[in-house]
Amino acid sequence: MIFFIDPMSYRNLEKYDLGLLESYRFKTVYFCSDLLSRRISNPNITVKKIYKYNNSSKFIKPLKYMLSQVLLLVYCLFLKPKAVHFQWVKAPSFDYYIMFVIHKLGIKIIYTAHNVLPHDSKDKYLNQLSKIYTLVDRIICHADETKSELMSLFSVASAKISVVPHGIDFTRSIINVDKSNEGKVVFSIVGGINAYKGIVEFVDVWCRLSSKCSSFRKTAVLYIRGKCNSKSYSKAITSSIKTNNVIFSDNILSDEDFVSTIMGSSYIVLPYIKISQSGVLADALARRKKVLVSDAGGLDDVLKYGVGIGFSWERGNLEDVLASAVVEEFNIENYANWQKLEKDYNWETVSLRTQSIYEATLDFEK
Repeated sequence: MIFFIDPMSYRNLEKYDLGLLESYRFKTVYFCSDLLSRRISNPNITVKKIYKYNNSSKFIKPLKYMLSQVLLLVYCLFLKPKAVHFQWVKAPSFDYYIMFVIHKLGIKIIYTAHNVLPHDSKDKYLNQLSKIYTLVDRIICHADETKSELMSLFSVASAKISVVPHGIDFTRSIINVDKSNEGKVVFSIVGGINAYKGIVEFVDVWCRLSSKCSSFRKTAVLYIRGKCNSKSYSKAITSSIKTNNVIFSDNILSDEDFVSTIMGSSYIVLPYIKISQSGVLADALARRKKVLVSDAGGLDDVLKYGVGIGFSWERGNLEDVLASAVVEEFNIENYANWQKLEKDYNWETVSLRTQSIYEATLDFEK
């Protein structure tokens, strides 16, 4: 038996969990949030919604989370799983001691490092996560660059880390989209807006190119859609917009608007300064939308499948990459490369690879 832990199993994180779990062939107890909105059809999965802190006040939330983790310990004591697989933790200092006790019970611990460090945390959690990475038996990450960062920053042994890509749901339905931009190449930055996403830096280059190249300005349009939690950063984005082919909308997106934006785009832009992996990347690729990504983290791993998937840029060559992206949009399609990507990134393949890590770590009785 496996325990699969995700206290934040809603929206994009819920999609990740269910994509992975639907193909599990091992008996698994899924400890998740009470905000989980979808059913899981796999009979091997038992759902227990023990994390119920989300609608509490900021003073009560930490207490309720910690009580849920103590309840998890009780389940470990009585059900004695072979392994506990943590997807996320909310309080690394406290969670380390929960993991320590679980380990003392003789239970293996697997941890998925979706990001090496939490967004915008700098070195705040460096010591706590170092202790967690040292304690756990196996670490899963989504890109080779993330593995290298874990090895260099935390001195984790290479043999302890397995790289498994973020799965993609290629069966998602297509909805009606706005066709008012027909004839243009539409670039979109979509989702929550934060400084670590590098939007101001991207817009600076975009507007510089647009100012000196009239054909690019007439052909390409950039949409920035999503809620910015920082008024100062929202103002910085607005101030950086110098041409009329950039449209910035600082509003919360509904799920339908999020998908509609992706479907109406030629390229989804991910200009991150610092990242390990992105759910928006998966959402774009799921709908066969080309991507334009920075070289941060492992975002450009998908580009190894060749022409037609998208572009990445390094410092200094973004203008050239934008020009190339416009040309490719009008001239190049490559279905064979998309098929190769789908073969490696579909959820069934990713789930099987994850389960093979369990088998390598443990002596399983299915």
